[in-house]
Amino acid sequence: MKGFLLQVLAVALTATAARGSRTEVIDHPDYEARGSAVMTVTSIERSDTATRMNVHIEYRPHFWVRMDSTYCLVDTLTDTRYCPVRAEGFVFNEQYWMPDEGTADFTVVFPPIPEKVKCVNYDAESWSICGLRLDGGTASKPATVNPDEWSTRHEKPYPGEPTEFFQHGESRLTGHINGYDPRVGISNFLIYAYDNLTGESNPLSVDVDADGNFEKTIKMNMPGCVSANLGRYGWLSFYLEPSRDLDILLDWEEMLRYQNDRVMERTTAKPPIARYGGELGDINREIDDAPTCQITWIGDIYKTMTPTEASAQIDEWLRDFNADIDGYIAGASLNPLTKKLVDSQRKMLKAKMLLDYEMMRRDVRREDSLAASLREPVTPEFFLPLKELLSDSDPRTLVGMNMLSNRLAFSGIFEVNNLPYLYTVYVGDLGLGYLKEQGATLTPAEEVSLQFINENLGKTVYLTLDDMLKYFTVNISEIARRNGMTDKLTAYLENVTLPAPERPCDEVKYAGKQSQFMREFAGTEGIPLLWQAALASKICSWSGMKPDNFSREGITLFLEELNQSKAITEPVILSAVNDYFKKIFSTDSYELPDDERGRVMKVLIAPHKGKYVLVDFWSTGCGPCRYTIEHSAEMRKANLDNPDFKMIFVTSEGESPLETYEKYVAANLAGETTHRISATDFNRLRDLFGFNGIPHYVLLDRDGKVLSDNFTHSQLRETLKGYGVELK
Repeated sequence: MKGFLLQVLAVALTATAARGSRTEVIDHPDYEARGSAVMTVTSIERSDTATRMNVHIEYRPHFWVRMDSTYCLVDTLTDTRYCPVRAEGFVFNEQYWMPDEGTADFTVVFPPIPEKVKCVNYDAESWSICGLRLDGGTASKPATVNPDEWSTRHEKPYPGEPTEFFQHGESRLTGHINGYDPRVGISNFLIYAYDNLTGESNPLSVDVDADGNFEKTIKMNMPGCVSANLGRYGWLSFYLEPSRDLDILLDWEEMLRYQNDRVMERTTAKPPIARYGGELGDINREIDDAPTCQITWIGDIYKTMTPTEASAQIDEWLRDFNADIDGYIAGASLNPLTKKLVDSQRKMLKAKMLLDYEMMRRDVRREDSLAASLREPVTPEFFLPLKELLSDSDPRTLVGMNMLSNRLAFSGIFEVNNLPYLYTVYVGDLGLGYLKEQGATLTPAEEVSLQFINENLGKTVYLTLDDMLKYFTVNISEIARRNGMTDKLTAYLENVTLPAPERPCDEVKYAGKQSQFMREFAGTEGIPLLWQAALASKICSWSGMKPDNFSREGITLFLEELNQSKAITEPVILSAVNDYFKKIFSTDSYELPDDERGRVMKVLIAPHKGKYVLVDFWSTGCGPCRYTIEHSAEMRKANLDNPDFKMIFVTSEGESPLETYEKYVAANLAGETTHRISATDFNRLRDLFGFNGIPHYVLLDRDGKVLSDNFTHSQLRETLKGYGVELK
């Protein structure tokens, strides 16, 4: 009897041990929402010794991915964190370089998770997964709308083209992201409404509500194309008109699909599919359905092909695309507006490719005189394909010309036709002569620059682009660093005052000559409208005529001469140029708005009430940002406890990775006021102050009013002195 009982006990213990070591496998576990399609959980293995999460990674070959040891599984009910204990197939916190095929399989090992835990979140930054089922159950997905029903509800007929093409108004954009979950989705994105008359492209911040809805009003002065930057989920472009509305339906999984196609560089990658509604829904659907060109960039043909060969290559690239567009326009029952827009866009694509080639070939001409592309010159005939675009007087041609405007404004067409552009340059003291006096060693090219500067110091000169590159490409900061004179140069330049150079009327006369040439080239009675818009954009956005280097009186004189020169004859475009300079030269201060944008800024400056505040928007990856920070260190140190002035530094989580940010701040901004805010809040400040590039500076008064939302750092000492504040 005793032996029998021992046998039963042994069997029982064996069974218990077997149950304890049993591994439960959940293949392709369901989840509520995910932030990326780069990583897929293929299975989860649960036992009493470990929880193993097997993942499949799909990412661009020869690029790196990284999984950190801080990426944990979190119980959705208790917030208990289960952090990884081992990695298989990779090393935590280190870069893993993707193989040729762009795929990899890893295993992340966690501690055993109690059987009662049915659902976890994988807390892994952009790879986060919410509501990951550990029991093989079905996850509760975010609410979705039926796309067909949405389209029916939002369908409106197009009201017809505006009676006046140029008109001011607000376009209303509303949208919804189907399947959106705020825990992993973008909470904010930027819209860029390009102004084809001034070249401006100011960002507008759009907040996404928890239910996936978003809304924005956009000020416009004419119909145009607007782009939405959805971050790593791609870009979306659409057509808007003043005082009309557009509704958009996006799909979250579609956005993830495009993200994956893009990082894998798949040729079939197409932006997220959108459904359109509202007054402009029909036009956007028809534009969206138009054939797209798979080749939009010219590659290195500017080095390898002559102008004749390059032109033929571009025609070859676009042959099938043009045939598809011709068929689409002829075969579909399209709105006449759509036909015009689609046709103009394909012509602009070819024109841009040609001008890209010519511009980049100019660079090659200076860098590699033996390049194959230089075997023959660019002739006037090379530019003949632009004639059809320039001769079109239909203002609808201006829609979407942002792809072409800059290239046309700085085209070599004038040089080829014996009308080279002359840059107006004020030759100031940049410290090169001082470094030479202090014993700096200069290269032969630097000696040439110094001789030119000495001969023309304090003068305004007119130079071709080749002369500009010959005399003004020396890097004075690098010369100082090379000779151990960085501090000496900084101290010297602190005491150098450069007079504001004035734009002479010769500049207007040259613009007039360009416009007359364009009229003759296009064979039109008046100045081509497309050229007038490109010239206006050049004057406003790319000429350097800003408050930091031109006086109000100088700009006023320039505008008077421009109005009389007939270089721009379209009244609406002239008015846009005048309004632009009136805006940027305004000295009116303004209150921060009572909205989310203003709220972010008020929080940042609140501790410094009663002081003038200079805000420096920067990032760790921005070279000019770092240069200014490092070369103003002595000034900031001397004024760190100034009772009347405070400088604060603002960057974003998206642009300054935490580890890099902390190291840089410790080395260069220790003891100063720095803020690393969310990408959402940084976008709001981009919107508020209308800036794209960094560094960007904003100056506020003692009461928090904005004195300048596009301040020049070098004018700080002089500006504050005008307010009675002395900097050391």
